[in-house]
Amino acid sequence: MAQLFKNPKTKRLFLDIIMLLAGCICTAFSVACILTPNGMTTSGLLGVSKIIEQLTGLSYSYLYYGMSVGILVLAFFILGKQAVVKTVFVTLIYPNILLFFENSNFVLIQGDDFLAAVCFCVFYGIGIGLVLRCGFTFGGTDTISAILQKKIFKNMNMVKVMMGVDALILLGSAITFERSVAIYAFINHFVSNSIMDYIMYSMGYKLYKVEIITDDHEKISEYIMKELGRGVTIYSVTGAYTNEKRIKLSCICSPAQSAIIRRYLAEHSPKSFVEVSRMLSVYAADGKRFVSLQEE
Repeated sequence: MAQLFKNPKTKRLFLDIIMLLAGCICTAFSVACILTPNGMTTSGLLGVSKIIEQLTGLSYSYLYYGMSVGILVLAFFILGKQAVVKTVFVTLIYPNILLFFENSNFVLIQGDDFLAAVCFCVFYGIGIGLVLRCGFTFGGTDTISAILQKKIFKNMNMVKVMMGVDALILLGSAITFERSVAIYAFINHFVSNSIMDYIMYSMGYKLYKVEIITDDHEKISEYIMKELGRGVTIYSVTGAYTNEKRIKLSCICSPAQSAIIRRYLAEHSPKSFVEVSRMLSVYAADGKRFVSLQEE
């Protein structure tokens, strides 16, 4: 077994499965044990299910399952096999976990709408973020938007189509439910999306990219490599305003190391021009300093 997990692809697949299950459990728990007992709703396919449940009395969990399968079939014929490969797992797993929590009748919190909304956003955002982080998708509004873009809104940006779909769902909630429920639906949508973005892009080891235009490139690059143990890439750049050729140094480091570099420049090369930006992901062949590219 240990020998099997030495293979990067097998290890990555195992971690993806664990992350997928954890994400589905978190998301289903937030819906069945927090959102539903407090009579709340949100955006996405779940929001559509809640609207139809309110109008017809049918169970939202069964509606969600039926619509998920329907969207999966449409995506297969319209978007192709590749688009549904990682959607099918969530479509089969998530609704069953949702039904399990719904039948358990467990309620985490009830009677405090604000606290319920906060707890829902945390669990829901973490759950969706974990699923998307490992490359899977719930096949909800993102897939619907992809289908609409391909067939109807061919000249429109995918993000705008998705925003339009979510806006219509939230508007439907505002019409179907009472005012306080609709307001919380808007809050749930934006807060849970922010948490989802954090889980997808900012969770874990953070890295910064420091770019320096300087006349002291030899001294600075030597300091970064010897004192901080970080690699440096050297570029030749030309200023458009002055038409003057300069040297630019580029280094990827930790937040603390970026602060050390800035302090060093302030003391030893105050005329330097410095840019610092956060990196979403950095991969390398060996994975010693960054994430191993072979594990992706």
